[in-house]
Amino acid sequence: MFVSARLRAASVSLLMVAATLTPALAAETVNFSYADNTSVVPKEPLRVVTIQGRTDLEFALIAGWNVVASGNFVAGQDRPGEQFPDLMAADMPMLAVDVTKINFEQLIAFEPDLIIMGSYGYQTDWYDNARLSQIAPILPVSDGHDGWKTDLVAQLTQFGLADKAEALIVKYDARIAEIKTEIDPLVAGKKVGIVVTSEDSVLVQHSNLQMVTAHDLGLDLPFWDPALDSGTEFAQESYGELALFDLIMRQNQGSVDSGPLWDRLPAVAAGHVYEVDQRDNQGYGLAGLNFAEKLREAAYLLQ
Repeated sequence: MFVSARLRAASVSLLMVAATLTPALAAETVNFSYADNTSVVPKEPLRVVTIQGRTDLEFALIAGWNVVASGNFVAGQDRPGEQFPDLMAADMPMLAVDVTKINFEQLIAFEPDLIIMGSYGYQTDWYDNARLSQIAPILPVSDGHDGWKTDLVAQLTQFGLADKAEALIVKYDARIAEIKTEIDPLVAGKKVGIVVTSEDSVLVQHSNLQMVTAHDLGLDLPFWDPALDSGTEFAQESYGELALFDLIMRQNQGSVDSGPLWDRLPAVAAGHVYEVDQRDNQGYGLAGLNFAEKLREAAYLLQ
C-alpha cells in the first residue's frame, strides 16, 4: 500500500507540474483526422516535441514548425535527424526515450504545445497516450497508409500547408529522375534486395519506404509487393534463395554477423552489400531522398 500511495502521489505531482508549465493552446485548432486517428491540435504550434525522430520529426520539419526536442528511435545515435541534417538545429535537445518509456519530467520541461508521434505508436499506445495528452495534444501522423505522397498531402492540407507537401513532391520527383538516369547503366539487368538481417535470419522487404524509393528509381526488386506491408523471412538453411540478388541493401539488427551461409551469397562475396539503418525505412520525401542517395552510392558497387 505504501508503494502504491507513493506512486499515486508522484503521478499527481507530475500532472500538477504539467498544468503549470504547459503553454496554453493556440487560439485556432484543427480537428485532425486521418487513418482512423482523430485529435484536436493547434493549427500553428509554437513548441513541438517529437517522440521517435523519424516520421514524426520529418512531418514537423516539412510543416516548418519549431521543434524544441525529439526522441531518437535508433539506439547509439548522438542526435536524431541524420535523414535531414540541413533542417536540424545542431543544438536541438534530445528527449530521453528508452524503447517505449519516456522521461516525462524532461518532456514537461520542454513545455510543448504539441506532441507528434507515428500513427502506429499512437494506435498501439506504446508511450501512454493518456499521460502524454495531459502534457500537450498529440498529433498521430501516418506515412504508410496510402503511400507517403498521398499521406503527406492529406495531412498537411488539414493545416493549410498543402503547398509544402506539393513542393517536396516536386523536389523528390526531380531528384529521383536525375539519379535514375545516372545509375541505369549500372543496375541494368541487376536484381536488388532490401533486407533486414539478424543473427539467424534475413527478412526481405516488400513495400516500406525503402522499397518504394527503390521502385521509383526503376530498380528490379524481386520481392516488390505494394499490397503487403511486411516481408518474407528466410532462415539460415534457406539463404540459398537469396542468391538471386546482385546488390543487397542491408539493415543489420544489432550489428551481428549472419554466418557463413550469408557470407557465401554471391552479392556478399562480391562486396555488393550496402549497410543502412532504421532511420531509412520510415518517413516521407526527405527520408526517401536520403535513401535514394544511398541507393545511388550502392549502385557504384556494381561497377
